[in-house]
Amino acid sequence: ALSEQLGFKALLSQLYPSTHPYRMKRYNRNQYNNANINQLKSYYKKHYDPNNATLIISGALEHTKLTKLIEKKFSQWQPTNIENTSSLPDHRVESNSDEKVIYIVNRDSAQQVAVFAGLITVEKSHTDWTSLLFLSKVLGGGSHSRLFNDLREYRGLTYSISATQLARKLPAPLFIKTSTAHENNNKTTVY
Repeated sequence: ALSEQLGFKALLSQLYPSTHPYRMKRYNRNQYNNANINQLKSYYKKHYDPNNATLIISGALEHTKLTKLIEKKFSQWQPTNIENTSSLPDHRVESNSDEKVIYIVNRDSAQQVAVFAGLITVEKSHTDWTSLLFLSKVLGGGSHSRLFNDLREYRGLTYSISATQLARKLPAPLFIKTSTAHENNNKTTVY
């Protein structure tokens, strides 16, 4: 799992410039260790509000019973006049499609190799987003996908493989991710 986390961070660091909000920042452990309760309460009051919240519940549900329970539990949670934190400045990224980057994160203690390949596509509101989401599901949307059937079932080169089109307000990545044994890394990456 750590190899995948490092790989995803590396992918985002190569796709987005350092000032972009979608690039994962390296956290400073001291920031977490030195945070005090007043800072946490202030952050909570600024960001955790019905104005900025969405509740999603999925599964086999009793709609009427669940609605009553939610209304009971959240009835005291009233909207406030907080700033709208969902608006982002325009952070468009210039695409240089001719440039190919190979980025290696060496971790000798890793039990397996995580491989990521990706590119920035479109924002969720774009007319092509649904087609890219469909493409990601056909390529790597589970055990029925083409990549899974080829690289895992037919060739036996990987433990798992997936393709994902992220949904974001700004252009977001479409990426493929797989994990494989060290001895299969070169074969898996080539396919």
